[in-house]
Amino acid sequence: MILPLLVSFSELGDDGRVLALTDVAPAVPEMGQRVYLLDADGNSCFGTVAHVVGGLIEVDADWNTWMRAEDAEAKVYILCIRAEGPEPHAIRPNKIAA
Repeated sequence: MILPLLVSFSELGDDGRVLALTDVAPAVPEMGQRVYLLDADGNSCFGTVAHVVGGLIEVDADWNTWMRAEDAEAKVYILCIRAEGPEPHAIRPNKIAA
Protein backbone atom coordinates (compact mmCIF):
# COMPACT_ATOMS: atom_id res chain seq x y z
CA MET A 1 0.00 0.00 0.00
CA ILE A 2 1.21 3.49 -0.82
CA LEU A 3 1.31 5.88 2.12
CA PRO A 4 -0.31 9.30 1.55
CA LEU A 5 1.61 12.31 2.87
CA LEU A 6 0.28 15.85 3.29
CA VAL A 7 2.86 18.32 1.94
CA SER A 8 3.34 21.86 0.66
CA PHE A 9 4.70 21.85 -2.89
CA SER A 10 5.59 25.55 -2.54
CA GLU A 11 8.10 24.84 0.24
CA LEU A 12 10.80 22.50 -1.07
CA GLY A 13 14.01 21.63 0.71
CA ASP A 14 17.35 23.14 -0.34
CA ASP A 15 17.98 20.08 -2.52
CA GLY A 16 14.58 20.37 -4.25
CA ARG A 17 12.97 17.56 -2.28
CA VAL A 18 9.40 17.70 -1.06
CA LEU A 19 9.17 17.79 2.74
CA ALA A 20 6.60 16.16 5.01
CA LEU A 21 6.33 15.93 8.79
CA THR A 22 6.17 12.58 10.56
CA ASP A 23 3.76 13.89 13.20
CA VAL A 24 1.01 14.43 10.57
CA ALA A 25 1.78 11.28 8.54
CA PRO A 26 -0.44 8.22 9.05
CA ALA A 27 2.77 6.20 9.53
CA VAL A 28 6.50 6.83 9.21
CA PRO A 29 7.68 5.56 5.81
CA GLU A 30 10.95 3.78 5.19
CA MET A 31 13.72 5.05 2.95
CA GLY A 32 13.00 3.99 -0.65
CA GLN A 33 9.27 3.57 0.01
CA ARG A 34 6.86 4.87 -2.66
CA VAL A 35 4.46 7.53 -1.29
CA TYR A 36 1.57 9.65 -2.56
CA LEU A 37 2.09 13.39 -2.01
CA LEU A 38 -0.98 15.61 -1.64
CA ASP A 39 -1.26 19.29 -0.74
CA ALA A 40 -4.14 21.19 0.86
CA ASP A 41 -5.25 22.48 -2.56
CA GLY A 42 -5.62 18.98 -4.02
CA ASN A 43 -2.45 18.93 -6.15
CA SER A 44 -0.69 15.59 -6.02
CA CYS A 45 2.04 13.31 -7.33
CA PHE A 46 3.91 10.20 -6.32
CA GLY A 47 7.40 10.16 -4.89
CA THR A 48 10.07 8.02 -3.26
CA VAL A 49 11.28 8.60 0.29
CA ALA A 50 14.92 9.72 0.22
CA HIS A 51 15.48 10.28 3.96
CA VAL A 52 13.64 10.25 7.26
CA VAL A 53 15.52 12.41 9.75
CA GLY A 54 13.98 13.20 13.10
CA GLY A 55 10.46 14.44 12.37
CA LEU A 56 11.13 15.27 8.74
CA ILE A 57 10.46 13.10 5.68
CA GLU A 58 12.36 14.08 2.51
CA VAL A 59 10.81 12.83 -0.73
CA ASP A 60 12.05 12.78 -4.32
CA ALA A 61 8.89 13.72 -6.22
CA ASP A 62 8.08 11.97 -9.48
CA TRP A 63 6.97 15.07 -11.37
CA ASN A 64 5.84 12.89 -14.30
CA THR A 65 2.88 11.83 -12.12
CA TRP A 66 1.86 15.42 -11.24
CA MET A 67 -1.89 16.12 -11.14
CA ARG A 68 -3.14 19.68 -10.69
CA ALA A 69 -6.24 20.23 -8.60
CA GLU A 70 -7.57 22.61 -11.26
CA ASP A 71 -7.44 19.89 -13.87
CA ALA A 72 -11.02 18.61 -13.97
CA GLU A 73 -9.94 15.27 -15.40
CA ALA A 74 -7.47 14.73 -12.55
CA LYS A 75 -10.38 14.79 -10.13
CA VAL A 76 -11.95 11.71 -11.73
CA TYR A 77 -8.85 9.55 -11.60
CA ILE A 78 -8.65 6.57 -9.32
CA LEU A 79 -5.08 5.79 -8.31
CA CYS A 80 -4.10 2.22 -7.75
CA ILE A 81 -1.10 -0.05 -7.81
CA ARG A 82 -0.75 -3.07 -10.02
CA ALA A 83 0.09 -6.18 -8.09
CA GLU A 84 2.83 -7.00 -10.64
CA GLY A 85 5.06 -4.04 -9.84
CA PRO A 86 5.83 -1.07 -7.62
CA GLU A 87 4.87 1.65 -10.11
CA PRO A 88 1.55 3.45 -9.60
CA HIS A 89 -0.90 3.68 -12.45
CA ALA A 90 -3.85 5.97 -13.01
CA ILE A 91 -7.07 4.34 -14.13
CA ARG A 92 -9.76 6.62 -15.46
CA PRO A 93 -13.30 5.36 -14.98
CA ASN A 94 -15.97 6.15 -17.59
CA LYS A 95 -17.83 8.61 -15.39
CA ILE A 96 -17.90 9.41 -11.70
CA ALA A 97 -20.72 11.43 -10.21
CA ALA A 98 -19.50 14.49 -8.35
